[in-house]
Amino acid sequence: MTTFRARARIAGALLAAVLTGATVVSTAGTAAAAEEVPVDAQISVEKADIESRIVGGEDAPEGEYPFIGQLRVDFGNGTYGSCGASLYDEEWVLTAAHCVAEIGGSGPTDVVTVGFGSLNQSELNWYQAEYVYSANISGIPNDWALVKLAEPVDPADATPVEIVSDTSYDEVEEFTVIGWGDLEEGANAGSEELQQVQVPFVSDEECAAGYGDNLTPDAELCAGAEGIDSCQGDSGGPLLAEVTDGEYIQVGVVSWGNGCAQAGFPGIYTQLSAFSDNIAAVAAGNVPAEVTDIAVETTAGTPVEIVFEGTDADDDELSYKVTDASNGELTTEDPENVTSVIYTPAEGFTGEDSFLYVANDGNTDGIPATVTITVTEAEEPTETPTPTPTEEPTSEPTATPTEDPGDDDGDGEELPDTGSSTTTMIGLALLLAAGGAGAAFAARRRVTGSNV
Repeated sequence: MTTFRARARIAGALLAAVLTGATVVSTAGTAAAAEEVPVDAQISVEKADIESRIVGGEDAPEGEYPFIGQLRVDFGNGTYGSCGASLYDEEWVLTAAHCVAEIGGSGPTDVVTVGFGSLNQSELNWYQAEYVYSANISGIPNDWALVKLAEPVDPADATPVEIVSDTSYDEVEEFTVIGWGDLEEGANAGSEELQQVQVPFVSDEECAAGYGDNLTPDAELCAGAEGIDSCQGDSGGPLLAEVTDGEYIQVGVVSWGNGCAQAGFPGIYTQLSAFSDNIAAVAAGNVPAEVTDIAVETTAGTPVEIVFEGTDADDDELSYKVTDASNGELTTEDPENVTSVIYTPAEGFTGEDSFLYVANDGNTDGIPATVTITVTEAEEPTETPTPTPTEEPTSEPTATPTEDPGDDDGDGEELPDTGSSTTTMIGLALLLAAGGAGAAFAARRRVTGSNV
């Protein structure tokens, strides 16, 4: 079994993709004014060194957490990925976006199942998923996803948990986190029995002392201490606040952290108070924005602008994300509102390059599509041959004088030789001058009409 690890926005971040009907404009001038695509418009598709992550806990009591589930993704080769999950309502399951990033985020699925009905993971009853709605194809931040089941969950197996609708429970003194994940860092085995542990709240300021700018305070909260934490395999599971004795409300989703239970590095959780309205909208039937594959062409060294036009059934305002291109650079003219990118081929590159793109309707990322760029050799400008001036005779050939056979005294007059006359030389000079001017005019015309 493979347990999921969270993806970091700082490790191997790529650019990404969003479109539907794309307009393409080829221009070398637009690249100069372009800027780097901002981080929030980038999709990370690399495994992270920072790991997702119950250490220091105990077996959970029977019946204490009737909403807990285990999500599995079948990789098709006899292995599967495992994450935690919670029942949002009878047919919707809440988990982490990075848990479904391996299958491309949002979209129909037949490889995801969710188990309920037991504290022992080998005795779970499994339900087939039919669709995944991911808030972030990269996983982190905005690390939540809803999974639509093909059939409602039997109440004998699980009952839904309430999630927070405001910040009232975001800073309680102590939370509870549960899961079947590793009991210690690096174990990569998971626990057969569901584990529980109480973890203290950690302020944003204290949390940022360890994580710095990697923490997103408006979308994430921190909890845990040295020796007590969530760990690998717990990703997607619930962070809970106790409302009354034995009654819980879900405050967060296990997302990521630096190792497990390390001093100075508490666990990072998706802050559900920031996303409760979005989650409710998806469960109520929000349809993700759609985009389509596109193909464009350019020549070596020539930038090409790609304008994004996604479609949304609810006419929501769309934002766009892109992955990196392997053999070129992506920039944008408006980092505050990315609606297009400029692709510039790498120096000397010709061939086919591509990147992904996705649209977000304010609730979830849609299904990604692909932009393919074909880069061909630039054509060399063709020069118009310059006519070569030729000499033409300017007078009739001069007859060679002959002696009259009847004139024996040799006293007759000879005709003058006009073969090297001044008139001939002037005519040739004028012709050469005319030819030179014509060549010069032709050269200026080629430069003026050039694509350079």
